[in-house]
Order: sequence, then structure tokens, then C-alpha cells
Amino acid sequence: MSTMCEHIPIQVENSEGCVHDYDELELIFFPNIKDTCKYYTDAEFTSNIETAGSFSLIHLNCRSLYSNFSKIHDYLNTLQNKFTVIALSETWLTDEKGVEFHFEGYELFYVNRIYKRGGGVALYVSSDLKCKIIECMTTAIADLMECLTVEIEMKKQRNIFVTCIYRTPGSSITVFNNKLEQLLVGMNENKVSVICGDFNINLLNVSNHTSSLDFLDLMYSRGFYPTITRPSRITSSCATLIDNIFVNKFEKTVKSGLLINDTTDHFPIFVTYFCEIKTNKEKFSKVIRLRTEETLNGFRDDLMKEQWNNVCNTKNVNKAYELFLKKYLWLYNKNCPIKIWNDKVRNNNKPWLTKGILKSCKKKNKLYRDFVKYRTENAEKKYKAYKNKLTTIMRCAKKDYYTNVLMENKSNIKRMWNVLREVMGSKINYSQPLYLMNEQNVEISGEKMADEFNSFFVNVGPNLAKTIPFYNENKSWTGESRVMQSFFLDEVSESEIISTVSKLKSKCSCDSDGLDRYIVKETICCIIRPLKYIINLSFNTGSFPEKMKVARIIPLFNLAIGIVSQIIGLYLCFLNFQKFWRSFSLKNLIVFLKNIL
Repeated sequence: MSTMCEHIPIQVENSEGCVHDYDELELIFFPNIKDTCKYYTDAEFTSNIETAGSFSLIHLNCRSLYSNFSKIHDYLNTLQNKFTVIALSETWLTDEKGVEFHFEGYELFYVNRIYKRGGGVALYVSSDLKCKIIECMTTAIADLMECLTVEIEMKKQRNIFVTCIYRTPGSSITVFNNKLEQLLVGMNENKVSVICGDFNINLLNVSNHTSSLDFLDLMYSRGFYPTITRPSRITSSCATLIDNIFVNKFEKTVKSGLLINDTTDHFPIFVTYFCEIKTNKEKFSKVIRLRTEETLNGFRDDLMKEQWNNVCNTKNVNKAYELFLKKYLWLYNKNCPIKIWNDKVRNNNKPWLTKGILKSCKKKNKLYRDFVKYRTENAEKKYKAYKNKLTTIMRCAKKDYYTNVLMENKSNIKRMWNVLREVMGSKINYSQPLYLMNEQNVEISGEKMADEFNSFFVNVGPNLAKTIPFYNENKSWTGESRVMQSFFLDEVSESEIISTVSKLKSKCSCDSDGLDRYIVKETICCIIRPLKYIINLSFNTGSFPEKMKVARIIPLFNLAIGIVSQIIGLYLCFLNFQKFWRSFSLKNLIVFLKNIL
């Protein structure tokens, strides 16, 4: 198999109706520069194009995000390489229907068509980058165009302007050229600029169409050159180059091409070139705890082998608990280590796609490539018939899958709602505030924001203490004796501990030691001897372990308000072992109260 998709022979007609091969036509785009624009299959793009460490942009004419967002989202995931910017034209977005289309790891900017449906442009910029909208180059003109421009900050080099344009079909190209020239005046010529979109101007026909040639001359005059030189839209009757990416920095490191894909009737187009990108925030690696049946069995075996003599021979409850916790955590980390999550490992997020369906998808893609290559009526008929049949099969498979999942979880309301959100595409977007307003209505950010939070939580205790009414200890008691009976903490047995732990919910929230209730429940039978000793030692000595007086506090912040004082709640995650003490103490307290009432 060749490393690059073989060139597809395309035929176009000149003004006299004569048919020529595309390769035979004189390319006027780059008279002095070698044209490297190619067609790529998905596999060839993944193996030949590297986007890491480069600025990369892909443009797609989506023909309504409401209809094709899931297709575009899934298609970009199959490419594996992450683009810096995803540009979309013909989004068809409206304020009435809402804009709930999120790509994970991207920030959305968009401009909608005014007064009519259709049109519209959008830019998804990597959330690792710091960028802003350029207002003077962002506009929507009725019956003419939509234009959106953002500026991306770069590291140790000039910033990049990215513009996405969609020209309304049938509108005057002359009027469009005049308006585009006015917009380009606001662009800094000393900065790298990328202009992409669906211009609805066929650059393969510039020698026969004056207005199209004027558009190309305008781009040349401003120092912009097209990186896409092959047809971007192919049907059985014509082939046109109406989608393009113009750049004003043409180097050997620039690579461009078209991806053979039938998500819409336009080929996705892309461009990449090497540069250092300034990230907006520090990179944090995602870590997971390796907990499988095998690692848990190893953890249990090590706990069972442990004698715990050093714990059970200690008379100090603080020392005993510290020795127990140290050994428990060491064995836990040994058998269930923390691993860095590999983002490239992609799980099958469409479990209804069987091996047979995936194989059929590959065949459909091959039929599409054959149609694009030969453009015969027979090739088109075979491709469309196979595609329609495959689409019907995939819809039925998806319906059957979710029907079975809902039936299996009909008694689990939480799981059912998760499935429904998955089907509807609803996803919660988690974001962190870039700045906050303190009580004096002063904007704070960075380290000052962390200091403000620390100050708030440090003073929670003293502020609450001020609200407690003063009690005069010297005031004499005139009533009966307060001590009616003795409160006695009885020793606990192993069966009581196991019974109490088994009744607790298996939550995954971790305490300050990194332990959750699930792992404690899974290993309780292996640590029953030292745990029983420490609990009874605590009851007998009347001493509570100091390490159990710690809780992890998670503030629930109201992002909508953005003010430090607007803390809507605190989530206290106490130590999981602490809950056992509380349960046994509560049990004795209930017995005591029943006796005196």
C-alpha cells in the first residue's frame, strides 16, 4: 500500500465545453512553489501527518450542526490527531434552538446568519490556548457573508489570526470582494494569518470568470496564498474548488490536503505547520488507581499475611492507628498503584457497532473512494445503495442496544438518566473561573484568588464562634443533678464491625488519605483484628486518634455569581475509618438514651 492516496483524476470543463483532465490544466496558484496538496484517506492522514507541536487547522462544511454534529464529532475522534483549531461553515445555528455543541478540550466561538436560516460560521479553539475575538473582523451581513476572527497568542513568535468565512451562494462576488478588502485592512500584515471557509467561488474556473479572478487577485495582493489546489466538492456531474485555506506564511513546513470522507458533500480540508504554541494553563496529567480483580486479590493476600503484632502491642491509640494506617496504605499503593492515564487509549464509545458493521463501514468508504475517482453513474449508484442500507442497519443496531440497556437498568433511576443524557448528547461542561470578585467588589485572579479562598476557610471557625451565645460558667445550677446514669461504651466484636461496614454505601469519594469506602469494604475481613483492637483501645482509654480528626473540605462554588463570598455549600469528606467509631458510639448513645427515657 502506498504511503499517500493515489491521485484522483478529475475532469473539468472550460468555457468552450471541452473536457480536460485536472492535471492537464495549468496551475496558476503557485507558479514558483511546488504544490504539495494531496488527497488523504483517514489511515494515511493518521500515519503521515503529525499535528503535535504544530499549528493545525481543519475546516468542514457541516451543513447544519443540528443534523451532523455527532457525525463530525465521531469522525474527528477517529483521526486521533488533535487539531489546534476546528473551523466550521454552514453551521445553521440559531439562538432559538440553542448552541449545545461541545468538543472536549475546545472553546467555541460562533457567528450566526441574521434574518434567515442557514449559513453561519464557528471556530473551536483548543482550550490550552489563550485567544480572543477580533471584533473589527467579525461580522454577519445579510444575504452576503458571515465572518469570524480570533487572535491566538503564540510562544516566542508572532500571534496567529484565524478567520472563518462563509459567502452566501448567489450573492454578488464583487460586493463580497469589496467587503472582504475592508475587513482585511484590520488585519496586521506582520502577523501570521489563516483565512479559511466555504467561499462558494470556484478557483478552478478563474481563467473564465472575472469576478472569481478578482477574488484571487485580492488575496494575492494582501499576501495570501491558497493551500488547497484540488477540488473540494465532487459530484457525478462536476468538480469544484470552493473551500480553501489561505495563509500569508508559506514555508517548507506547511502541509495541506483534503480528507476523503462522506460526512457531508464537501471534503474536509486541513493545513499544518510547525510552531511553538503558548498554552493558557499548566498541563495536568490525569491519573487513575489501578484496581482490578487481580490487584484487589493481591492486596487482600498481603493483608492476610500481615501479623499486626506491632499494632496490637501498642497501648497508645494514636501510635496504634498510625502504624496500622501506614502499613495499610503501603500495601494498597504496592498492589493498586496510581498510573498516568493515556489519552490515546480510546474506548469504543459506540458499543452497538459490531465487527461486521465496522467491516461494512470500511467497504462503504472504499465504494465512496471509487465513486470520487471514476465518477460514473454505476459507481455512484452502488455507493449510495450500500450507504443507505448500512445507515438503516446502524440505526436499528443503536436502537436495539439502548432498548436493552434501558430494560436492564429499569430499576436503576440514576443509570437510566445517564443513558438518556448519553442518547441526547447532553454533557455537563466543567470549567474553572479565571477570576473572582471579593466582598469589596475587587477583581482577583491567580495566586490572590487562592489566598482569598484560604482566608475564607481559615476564618470559618472563628466567625462561627462569634455567633455562639456567651455562657456564664459561674452561674449556679438550681435544678436536679444532671448525671442521671453513667454513659458506658461497650467493646465491639468482629461481627459488629463487619455488619456495620457492610451496611455502608460503597461510595468512591476519597478521604485525605486517598481511601474510599469501596476499598475498605472489600478488605474489611482482612483487617478486622487490628481494627477491632484500635476501636476498643480508643473506647477504653477515652482517646480518639488525632489523625481521625481530619476531613477533606470541598467548596461548592456558585460559578454563575463568581464571588468568593458566594459559597453555596461545603462537602466534608471524613476519613472512612472514622465512620466506624461514629457508628459504634451512636449505637451506645441510643442504648443509653433508651434507658433514661
